[in-house]
Amino acid sequence: MIIVNGHFSKNGNFIGIDYKNEEVHIYKEQMDLHNLKSIENIIFPLFVIAKIKTFDRYIGEFGEEKREPIINKAGSKQTFDRLTALSVYLNFDSYINIFTTEIILNKIIIEHRNSIAKSAGMPNLSNPKINFSEIEAIKNGYIEVEKVFKEYFEYKITVNEKLI
Repeated sequence: MIIVNGHFSKNGNFIGIDYKNEEVHIYKEQMDLHNLKSIENIIFPLFVIAKIKTFDRYIGEFGEEKREPIINKAGSKQTFDRLTALSVYLNFDSYINIFTTEIILNKIIIEHRNSIAKSAGMPNLSNPKINFSEIEAIKNGYIEVEKVFKEYFEYKITVNEKLI
């Protein structure tokens, strides 16, 4: 996700808003890791890897000692889903490295195995039947990188359209 705006909650968490107007919850601790303690400290865009998480609903305010879960008519806890940041990056390069590092490492492993095989007179180990998991990881990595670049270009196009 590419965060272009947002605000801090009363609990110190950050509610990020991406260029598509989707909200993501970013824990205070994640923002603190980057020394982003107020809106003035943030230089947008921020880049976020996020996941939908399910939480229990509680009666009372956060931080109160005697908070109890809300029970629905069926007798089970009420829950809600929230898009929650798993990690936050300050720039596109840091963000894209998360997706490309695995591809690079898998390629290095395959090249190293092929080098060893060649020097031992063995067949090329990059045959998909032999190294299917590494090849599949590279393919999946390319798909993720492609998604990230696509999102980034969509964001840049949106920003440029607003400037026109």
